[in-house]
Amino acid sequence: MSAVILSRIISPEEFGTFALATAIYAFPAQLVGQSLVSATIQHADLTEQQASNMFWTCLVIYAAMGLAFVAAGPVAARFYNEPVVSHFMTVYGLVLAVDGSGLQHRALLSRSMRFDVFAKAAVVIGPISLLAGVLFAWAGAGAWALAAQVVVTVLLDRLVLFSVVRWRPLRFRGGAGIRSLLQFTSKSAMASGLHLLYSQSQAIVLGRLASVADVGIYTRGQGLFLRPLLQIFNPVQAVLLPIFSARRHDPEALGMAVRKATAVLLALIVPLTAWMIAAGPDIAETLLGERWRVVGNTLRLFAIGATPWLWLSPLGKVNEAFGHPSRAASVRLVLLPMLIFGLFWAAPRGATYVAGLYAAIEWASVPLGFWLLTREMTLRLAWYLRPTLELGVTGVVLTALLALMTRQCHAHSLGAVGTAAATFTAAYVAGGLLFACTPAGRLALSEVVHVWRSRRIMQGVG
Repeated sequence: MSAVILSRIISPEEFGTFALATAIYAFPAQLVGQSLVSATIQHADLTEQQASNMFWTCLVIYAAMGLAFVAAGPVAARFYNEPVVSHFMTVYGLVLAVDGSGLQHRALLSRSMRFDVFAKAAVVIGPISLLAGVLFAWAGAGAWALAAQVVVTVLLDRLVLFSVVRWRPLRFRGGAGIRSLLQFTSKSAMASGLHLLYSQSQAIVLGRLASVADVGIYTRGQGLFLRPLLQIFNPVQAVLLPIFSARRHDPEALGMAVRKATAVLLALIVPLTAWMIAAGPDIAETLLGERWRVVGNTLRLFAIGATPWLWLSPLGKVNEAFGHPSRAASVRLVLLPMLIFGLFWAAPRGATYVAGLYAAIEWASVPLGFWLLTREMTLRLAWYLRPTLELGVTGVVLTALLALMTRQCHAHSLGAVGTAAATFTAAYVAGGLLFACTPAGRLALSEVVHVWRSRRIMQGVG
């Protein structure tokens, strides 16, 4: 919501300038931070002293990274030939220092499964940070409105954590088992680093070889694609690993679970990606404004490029259940040189070419990814392939129908808002009808209805 509102006030160039610093910030924030949090969450017998030692370790690591960010600001400004990037790097350096003070509180909250606190906090923090960003934007602050939104979000988040989690750290003491936690952190960080380098390199190279406007267009298209998709994808993915792990010693039960999971995941995702491919520019204009219509082209390419790996994701979770979590990541290692080399050709030509390169490489990696994910797998692939092929063909037909509908809407001058709304409705209505014609689609629909009824019964009992 914040991106939609601020995009109507802030220009693509200003979004792109801030996105350059954000792309660099993603490495310490997601790479180190998430790994430190995961180390605390997964530790079987965490003692009070270990938790305290991790708190002080996080604080020192993040303070050092914050100082490094401030020092690297002038270098980044010269690299991008954008002096203001140095100031944004300074802001992010201060944000990192504050971030480190709350990481362990967040980890302890997650460890105790109190996810409701995060949800409630987001309801409060989101509107306040958005208001801060909008007020700064209306005051003519430009890209600094985005910086203000980040600072307000981090400060409020830390206030909530400190008020909810009453835990306070002990003094640092050596020999309390901190080494095992840091070893897990390093392994997790190495795996995450490869994915981050793959995902963030496009924006970094675009900023160097193209323009900040291209960076803004690229990151807006990426955001429009990921935000709604992850609302569907992440909750489904979160439950697959425990389900598959519990059934890994029963081939029939595992096969049925994979079949149901694949059918449900694709039935939820296919209409959304088909809509984005068919009506990308209209979606971008409706949500972001007319000057952002070009973002729709990158949105289309992201939807096309992400399709194969979304469809392969159930196989990735099966590999994790059998203790092979790095097989999907190893594909990134092979693709990274291809991506970097291709970026030097695509980036000077603009954001759309970079998004097209991403889509082409993702599709070219499918044979290698499928081979790695199915190598030495005891699961009969028919459990996965049948629903994938059935719903894949259905998705192609649905995309073609939505593309024809989009052309008809344009021919009748329905406008961007009318076209986006009409095609979105048709995506799920026509998609549901088409799915009902296939066994996999009917299985997915029955599972969704079953889950909905179960939740209603549980709510009634509660």
